[in-house]
Amino acid sequence: HLLNKAVLPITDATKKRIREVLEQANNEGWGADKTAREIEDKEIARKRANVITRTETVRATNLGALVGAAARGLKLVKEWIAVNDNRTRPDHKYLNGQTQDFEKKFETEEGIELMYPGDPDAPAKEVIQCRCVMGFEAQRDENGRLIRANYEGLIA
Repeated sequence: HLLNKAVLPITDATKKRIREVLEQANNEGWGADKTAREIEDKEIARKRANVITRTETVRATNLGALVGAAARGLKLVKEWIAVNDNRTRPDHKYLNGQTQDFEKKFETEEGIELMYPGDPDAPAKEVIQCRCVMGFEAQRDENGRLIRANYEGLIA
Protein backbone atom coordinates (compact mmCIF):
# COMPACT_ATOMS: atom_id res chain seq x y z
CA HIS A 1 0.00 0.00 0.00
CA LEU A 2 2.77 2.48 0.90
CA LEU A 3 4.54 1.88 -2.42
CA ASN A 4 1.43 3.08 -4.23
CA LYS A 5 1.21 6.22 -2.06
CA ALA A 6 4.85 7.30 -2.39
CA VAL A 7 5.43 11.05 -2.61
CA LEU A 8 7.76 10.64 -5.57
CA PRO A 9 6.57 8.48 -8.45
CA ILE A 10 7.96 4.95 -8.38
CA THR A 11 8.03 2.81 -11.49
CA ASP A 12 6.40 -0.59 -11.50
CA ALA A 13 9.86 -2.16 -11.92
CA THR A 14 11.11 -0.37 -8.79
CA LYS A 15 8.00 -1.42 -6.86
CA LYS A 16 8.53 -5.02 -7.98
CA ARG A 17 12.20 -4.93 -6.90
CA ILE A 18 11.27 -3.51 -3.49
CA ARG A 19 8.50 -6.10 -3.02
CA GLU A 20 10.98 -8.90 -3.86
CA VAL A 21 13.47 -7.61 -1.28
CA LEU A 22 10.74 -7.30 1.36
CA GLU A 23 9.52 -10.83 0.67
CA GLN A 24 13.05 -12.23 0.91
CA ALA A 25 13.67 -10.24 4.11
CA ASN A 26 10.50 -11.67 5.63
CA ASN A 27 11.30 -15.25 4.58
CA GLU A 28 14.88 -15.11 5.83
CA GLY A 29 14.25 -13.01 8.93
CA TRP A 30 16.47 -10.05 8.02
CA GLY A 31 16.67 -7.06 10.31
CA ALA A 32 15.74 -3.53 9.29
CA ASP A 33 19.34 -2.51 8.48
CA LYS A 34 19.97 -5.40 6.10
CA THR A 35 16.59 -4.91 4.44
CA ALA A 36 17.24 -1.20 3.97
CA ARG A 37 20.69 -1.91 2.48
CA GLU A 38 19.14 -4.32 -0.01
CA ILE A 39 16.44 -1.84 -1.00
CA GLU A 40 19.06 0.87 -1.46
CA ASP A 41 20.45 -1.10 -4.36
CA LYS A 42 22.79 1.14 -6.37
CA GLU A 43 21.10 0.28 -9.66
CA ILE A 44 17.71 1.51 -8.43
CA ALA A 45 19.26 4.65 -6.98
CA ARG A 46 21.20 5.36 -10.18
CA LYS A 47 18.13 4.93 -12.39
CA ARG A 48 16.07 7.18 -10.13
CA ALA A 49 18.81 9.79 -10.12
CA ASN A 50 19.02 9.72 -13.91
CA VAL A 51 15.26 10.18 -14.30
CA ILE A 52 15.20 13.06 -11.86
CA THR A 53 18.22 14.69 -13.47
CA ARG A 54 16.80 14.45 -16.99
CA THR A 55 13.39 15.74 -15.91
CA GLU A 56 14.74 18.67 -13.91
CA THR A 57 17.27 19.62 -16.61
CA VAL A 58 14.51 19.92 -19.24
CA ARG A 59 12.37 21.86 -16.79
CA ALA A 60 15.17 24.30 -15.94
CA THR A 61 16.26 24.69 -19.58
CA ASN A 62 12.77 25.55 -20.78
CA LEU A 63 11.98 27.83 -17.85
CA GLY A 64 15.29 29.60 -18.42
CA ALA A 65 14.48 29.99 -22.12
CA LEU A 66 11.07 31.45 -21.20
CA VAL A 67 12.57 33.91 -18.71
CA GLY A 68 15.30 34.92 -21.14
CA ALA A 69 12.84 35.42 -23.99
CA ALA A 70 10.53 37.49 -21.80
CA ALA A 71 13.43 39.76 -20.82
CA ARG A 72 13.92 40.82 -24.45
CA GLY A 73 10.81 42.99 -24.22
CA LEU A 74 9.35 41.83 -27.53
CA LYS A 75 5.97 40.34 -28.36
CA LEU A 76 6.68 36.66 -28.92
CA VAL A 77 5.10 33.47 -30.16
CA LYS A 78 6.52 30.24 -28.74
CA GLU A 79 6.75 26.92 -30.58
CA TRP A 80 6.76 23.42 -29.06
CA ILE A 81 9.59 21.31 -30.47
CA ALA A 82 9.53 17.57 -29.74
CA VAL A 83 12.33 15.10 -30.43
CA ASN A 84 9.72 13.14 -32.41
CA ASP A 85 11.09 9.61 -32.22
CA ASN A 86 9.66 6.33 -30.93
CA ARG A 87 10.09 7.43 -27.31
CA THR A 88 8.16 10.68 -27.70
CA ARG A 89 4.83 10.57 -25.88
CA PRO A 90 1.74 10.95 -28.08
CA ASP A 91 0.72 14.24 -26.44
CA HIS A 92 4.10 15.75 -27.28
CA LYS A 93 3.96 14.49 -30.87
CA TYR A 94 0.59 16.23 -31.04
CA LEU A 95 2.12 19.47 -29.72
CA ASN A 96 5.19 19.30 -31.97
CA GLY A 97 5.34 22.37 -34.21
CA GLN A 98 2.36 24.07 -32.59
CA THR A 99 2.69 27.74 -31.77
CA GLN A 100 1.09 29.69 -28.97
CA ASP A 101 1.07 33.31 -27.85
CA PHE A 102 3.87 33.76 -25.33
CA GLU A 103 1.59 34.28 -22.34
CA LYS A 104 -0.75 31.37 -23.16
CA LYS A 105 -0.40 27.67 -22.40
CA PHE A 106 -0.07 24.85 -24.89
CA GLU A 107 -2.93 22.36 -24.73
CA THR A 108 -2.59 18.63 -25.40
CA GLU A 109 -5.21 16.61 -27.24
CA GLU A 110 -6.47 15.48 -23.82
CA GLY A 111 -6.88 19.10 -22.69
CA ILE A 112 -3.83 19.20 -20.39
CA GLU A 113 -2.27 22.66 -20.31
CA LEU A 114 1.48 23.29 -20.15
CA MET A 115 3.15 26.68 -20.15
CA TYR A 116 6.36 25.02 -21.39
CA PRO A 117 7.93 21.54 -21.65
CA GLY A 118 8.62 20.40 -18.09
CA ASP A 119 5.96 22.68 -16.58
CA PRO A 120 5.82 21.74 -12.87
CA ASP A 121 2.07 22.43 -12.80
CA ALA A 122 1.44 19.68 -15.37
CA PRO A 123 0.83 16.04 -14.41
CA ALA A 124 3.89 13.82 -13.99
CA LYS A 125 2.92 11.80 -17.09
CA GLU A 126 3.55 14.92 -19.18
CA VAL A 127 6.90 15.98 -17.74
CA ILE A 128 8.90 13.00 -16.45
CA GLN A 129 11.79 12.44 -18.87
CA CYS A 130 10.38 14.92 -21.39
CA ARG A 131 12.99 15.93 -23.99
CA CYS A 132 11.04 18.73 -25.68
CA VAL A 133 12.18 22.34 -26.03
CA MET A 134 10.71 25.62 -27.24
CA GLY A 135 11.57 28.08 -29.95
CA PHE A 136 10.51 31.74 -30.04
CA GLU A 137 9.62 34.14 -32.83
CA ALA A 138 9.37 37.89 -32.39
CA GLN A 139 6.18 39.41 -33.81
CA ARG A 140 6.13 42.39 -36.17
CA ASP A 141 3.53 45.00 -36.95
CA GLU A 142 2.13 45.67 -40.45
CA ASN A 143 5.17 47.86 -41.23
CA GLY A 144 7.62 45.09 -40.28
CA ARG A 145 8.70 46.70 -37.01
CA LEU A 146 9.17 44.55 -33.92
CA ILE A 147 6.33 44.85 -31.44
CA ARG A 148 7.28 45.63 -27.85
CA ALA A 149 5.72 43.70 -24.95
CA ASN A 150 6.05 43.53 -21.20
CA TYR A 151 5.75 40.05 -19.72
CA GLU A 152 6.78 41.18 -16.23
CA GLY A 153 5.04 39.13 -13.57
CA LEU A 154 4.00 36.39 -16.00
CA ILE A 155 6.79 34.02 -15.03
CA ALA A 156 7.25 33.27 -11.34
